[in-house]
This record gives sequence, C-alpha cells and structure tokens, in this order.
Amino acid sequence: MSVNMLREGWDVKNIAVIVALRKLASQTLTEQILGRGLRLPFGQRTGVPMVDQVDLVAHDSYQALLSQKDVLRRRLQLPAAQTAVDAQGAATTTPPAGTSSPVPRPVADPESLFDPLAVDPNQGDLFTMAAEPDEDPVEATPVLVLQESQQRQAVPTPGPRVRIEGAPRIVFPRQEAKLVTAQFSLSDVHDGDAEAAGARFIREVPTLIFRDALDARRRNGDVAIVVDPQKSEEAQQEVASLDTVREELTQAIMRQPEVTAERREKTAARRLVTAFLRGAGVTSTEQAAAEWGQHRRQQAVEGIRQLIRTAIGNRQQERTYVLTPVPLPLEPVLVDPAAPHAYEDDYRKGVHFQGWKKNIMPTASFDAKSTEWALAQLLDRDEEITWWLRVYTTGQAFIHTDTGRYFPDFIAIDKHGTHWVIEGKSDADARDTSVLTKKAAAERWSRFIRDDEQFGAWRYVFATETHIKQAAGSWNGLLTSTDPQ
Repeated sequence: MSVNMLREGWDVKNIAVIVALRKLASQTLTEQILGRGLRLPFGQRTGVPMVDQVDLVAHDSYQALLSQKDVLRRRLQLPAAQTAVDAQGAATTTPPAGTSSPVPRPVADPESLFDPLAVDPNQGDLFTMAAEPDEDPVEATPVLVLQESQQRQAVPTPGPRVRIEGAPRIVFPRQEAKLVTAQFSLSDVHDGDAEAAGARFIREVPTLIFRDALDARRRNGDVAIVVDPQKSEEAQQEVASLDTVREELTQAIMRQPEVTAERREKTAARRLVTAFLRGAGVTSTEQAAAEWGQHRRQQAVEGIRQLIRTAIGNRQQERTYVLTPVPLPLEPVLVDPAAPHAYEDDYRKGVHFQGWKKNIMPTASFDAKSTEWALAQLLDRDEEITWWLRVYTTGQAFIHTDTGRYFPDFIAIDKHGTHWVIEGKSDADARDTSVLTKKAAAERWSRFIRDDEQFGAWRYVFATETHIKQAAGSWNGLLTSTDPQ
C-alpha cells in the first residue's frame, strides 16, 4: 500500500496489481499511476503471466479515461470474459469454454497506450468490453488486465481523426441534487416560544454591594484577621423606559446574520418582542410604564438572542438542484475502415456502424434491433431531425433517479432547435417498475430544464416497439404515438 507514490519520478518495476482506493480527479495522475504498473520487473517478458502483466481492478477514473480516449468504442457481449490488453496492442479475451480465442492485434508502444492516433485503424479496437445495462451497477464493472510490451515497435501510420463536418457540440444539462440549509425566517418562531423565553425576566435584577467586616482577634498570643460577612446593600443602577427595552430587544433580533432587513422580518421581530415582554410580565398599562434596570435589560437581550439562535440552529435541510453542463461528445474518434455500413450491412448487436448522415459521431453501436437500431434509422432519415447522438453508459450524460443513474439511448436535435432525449424499450419491458421509475425521473428532469431556460428546450420521448412501428419511419409520427410531455 502506498500513498501518492505511483507518480512521476519513481521507477518501480514490481507492481503487479493496482487497486485505487480513492477518486482520481486528474487524468494525468490516472495515467501516471497506470504507467508505473507497466514496467517489466526483469526488463523482458518471462512467460509467467503473473510477472509479465499488471492487474488493474476497474475504477471509475480509469473507465472515464479509457472512454475519453475512445478505447472502449466497441461493447461486445462476452459472457464471463476478461479483457487482456497488451501495451503493444495485443487485445485478447478469455472466452467461455467451447469458443475460440480472438486473434491478437498489434498497436503502438506503451507510452502511446491512451492515444487514439497511435492505433492502427485497420486493426480494429484497442479495447473490447461487455455491453452494459442502462444503469451502471458495481457488479457490471469489468476487470482490465494490462500487459507491457517488451520493446518499442514502429508506430503505424494513423488514420485520420474523424469528426463529422458541421456537427454541433451538445451541452447536456446534468441535474445534481444538493442538500442545503433552509432559509431562516422569523415567521418560523412561535409567539409561545418567545413568551416562554421572556418569563425568565419577570423580576428585576438588583445590583448588590457585598460587605465584609475584617476583625482582628488574638489567638495564643498571635493576632488573626477574621472575615465577618455583613448584610449586602443594593446599589443604584441605571434604569431605562420600556420603549428603550423594546428597541434594544428588536435590535438584538435584527442583528442576527440570518435575519434579513425586509419589512416582513421587522414586523415579525416586533411581534416576538411583544410576546417576550408579555412573558416578562408587561401586561398592563402600569407595568408598561415601569422602568427596567441595566442588568435586567442586558440579560433580557441575551435571552431573546438565544431564542433566535436556537430557532436558526433548528432549521431543516432541504434539497435543491444545480445544473452541471456536460459537453458532448467528449472528443472525435477514429473510424475503422472495415466497420459495417449502416445502410449496407445487416444489424449486429454491439458492433459499431459507420455511414450515418446525421450522427454527430461517425459510428454508433446498439443493443437492440427493434428499438435502438430502428430509432437510429428513423432519426438519420427524417428531415425534421438535424443531428442525433448515441448515448452510452460509459459517458457522463445521465439522469439521476432514486436508485442510481439512468442513461437514455439518444439525444436528437430537431430543425426548431429542441433537444430530445429518447429512450427505446421493448413492449415486454415497458411496464417494468424500474423502467417506469426512470421514465418518471426523465420527465421531471425535462420539465426542470425547460423551466430553468438557460439550456433551451429539452423534452423526453419514451418509445416502445409498438410506438416505433406506428411511427412508420416518421419523427412526427413517433411524437404523435408517444405524446411526449
């Protein structure tokens, strides 16, 4: 176990397993820590996997890093498979029994491990991972095994960094909940509490002069000084009218930092002072004309101040929401020239397709033909839609629910500038409790964003297989069948 050791400047070569036990906010720090593990203990491969490889227990920071660098472009369904990634680029998986192993593919040296430009576009993806569900449970987190190359190899000629010309950058407004202390108001303080607090000051507090007599007495030939307490005398003290007392009590309330100088609060302060004095015995005209001594006034001021401070300290916490802008997509990607074409090849689950017309990214993959794939075809063809973007569970565009994070399927922009968050679900799953919970959270989220106005108009579409069939390839038909709120 080490603290802040796996960074630059420490040439350690015997790291076998990396388990990060804290968040790694810095991408550079994430790369540095991983780089410390990509060292061969003996300077060359030994043929013993436990010596030649570093095991990286999956961590959000590493997943985010790999996602940003687009090394997780493809999500293949590999039951119970682990992904072994060689820093030379030899990406292999441990398949289930009875299946054949994929062919290793070479890429660049370990220092270019996270650089998409260092990947040979003809060799496919650098990493392969299993498809993930809408939610991101910890149980679905894969384990990556990273191996270091024995020596540097020539970097192949990279393909172009592709970004669709004219494609916009979507700013997704992610809603974050935050607990804050409720704003204080004097209206929250009941008259009865103020009256009870004032009852402590119903009596005048005298100022006493304590008198001691010193007497000299002989004892065994010595003289002793003996203290003899005498009757105390009440000293005269400054007195003030009740109007002055009222003013001092009111000022003690209004001086509290949490009390605003609004008319409503000033009125409430006078109400509380009246109740406080009523508890202190000021109930008749004769009592109202009486004067209060200095000590009584001072103690009363402290008493009403403590009343207000207690009420301020008892405020409840309330939930508020802030919006975090998330730019999408994070960065351009490389296109594999051998990737299937969206309009020329048959659908394959989890495989990236190219050839889209309105996709902000050059490729996209899908987990269901009757929903996600069908929606992508509709969005790409309809003239009402100008751009669309596939949303993946490895990204940062999600909606918070009571049970976790919800990743919708698409974001689309229509010709009027409205952003549409779109979810496709099979008829069989459409009534599932967890699905309905996500749907309700997304509808609340879209209303919140529209009311906030700073991110423009955002709406949510929940489309089942039946809705998609009824739309018959038309965006307006899909809106009619789904009736989004």
